[in-house]
Amino acid sequence: MPYPRTIYVDRRTIHGKDSIALSFKYDQEFIALCKHNRFRWFAEGKAWYLPNTPPGLDLVRATFTEKAELNFADYHNKRHIPVPQTKPLRQTTKEHPEPVAKALERYEQFLKIKRYSANTIKTYYSLLEGMLLHFEKDPAELVLSDIERYFYDVIIRKNYANSTHRQIIGAIKLAQNAGVLSMMKDVELYHPKKERHLPEVLSKEEVLSIIKSIQNLKHRTIISILYSCGLRIGELLNLQVNHLDFERRVISIKNAKGRKDRIVMLSKKLGILLHNYLEVYKPEHYLIEGTGGSSYSPASVRKILKRACREAKIRKRVTPHTLRHSFATHLVEMQVNLRVIQKLLGHSKPETTAIYTHISNDMITNMPNPFDEIINLHEELQRIPANDTKNVSLARSKELL
Repeated sequence: MPYPRTIYVDRRTIHGKDSIALSFKYDQEFIALCKHNRFRWFAEGKAWYLPNTPPGLDLVRATFTEKAELNFADYHNKRHIPVPQTKPLRQTTKEHPEPVAKALERYEQFLKIKRYSANTIKTYYSLLEGMLLHFEKDPAELVLSDIERYFYDVIIRKNYANSTHRQIIGAIKLAQNAGVLSMMKDVELYHPKKERHLPEVLSKEEVLSIIKSIQNLKHRTIISILYSCGLRIGELLNLQVNHLDFERRVISIKNAKGRKDRIVMLSKKLGILLHNYLEVYKPEHYLIEGTGGSSYSPASVRKILKRACREAKIRKRVTPHTLRHSFATHLVEMQVNLRVIQKLLGHSKPETTAIYTHISNDMITNMPNPFDEIINLHEELQRIPANDTKNVSLARSKELL
């Protein structure tokens, strides 16, 4: 009698390593067996995998021979299946008029040639796409008056932020360079002034209460790394186990914003926490692993932090980036040199780092105040004539001061 289910066994290069991959239709029993035997899930290839070794093959046979039909055809043919490529950032829909579709395709190619990051390409593409679809004409025929009308009808009337306005201008300038807006070539667009808002910052006590409220070791490690190293959320999720250097007490941040590498300090207390985490979870590739060894998701990190803030009764609006702002501000309050903080945060310009001097509580609260200086001259108040009834209340107020 044939087996009701078939498991296809093949070879794949997963995370740069030769691996045995198992593919099968959804089956709870098979999934439970994979988890029990510490197989890892490869989300992009939709397969469970383990290292391609003789003991690995023996484990596959011992686990599933009596449960399913094992099809080794692809494995014995030694057909290496590469990691599947990610889906294109955007797929031009049929709803787009042909001139717009061609313009967007050319624009995306131009951005990729310029080697912009995936997130930057996605942002600029979306902004230009929205603008081009607003008009019922060929993008090559757009002129300055069209663009100005778009800014007024959409950006101004819908009260978009200055930052969004500036981003759209950036997208348009790149479209000019790409030749997508040929009639707009060499046209200068006005940049609204950049808004500068002071970021939300937590006190040291608030950070501690957030960390203490987390009982899960993995979740506590995530939040501790974000704060202790001042990392962006993407930098945390891209960390690999081999980026940790316990001997030198540093962590290497690879290919961060602006395609820059840097190192950050690995504190003694964080080192103890990381040793404990590595011993319990045993990550192989990414330091913070998701399902099946894949990278952890940004949404999961945000949920962890939101839950921790709720448990710690923090009423401020806290995001993972708030921990980075708090880290930098606390370093300023500890009188760490701004140049050092700039290097730790990976800022290109010192002006970006200097914002933390404006939100440091110590620098503000310890600054001499002229009001205190003038109150120190209270001796003058004692010379008020006793019969001057208008100044009686003022004379009495000195007792309150």
